[in-house]
Amino acid sequence: MNAPGEEDFARAINRGFDTLVERQRAAGTAEAVQLAQAAAFAAVAFVDQAAGRSTTLALIDDLIRA
Repeated sequence: MNAPGEEDFARAINRGFDTLVERQRAAGTAEAVQLAQAAAFAAVAFVDQAAGRSTTLALIDDLIRA
C-alpha cells in the first residue's frame, strides 16, 4: 500500500497532467507543450534555489528515468 504522501504526490502529478491535456484541447498541442516546458523549467529553478544542486540533479535524474 502507498503511503499518504505518495498518494498525494501521485494526485498532484495527475492534476498537472489533466491541466496540460485540457490546455491541449482548448489551445492546441504547441501551447500545451510550451506550458509544460515553462512549468518544468520553473520547477527545476525552484528546486535548485530551495534545496540545492544535488537535489536538483536527483530530480532531473528521476525525470529522465520516468
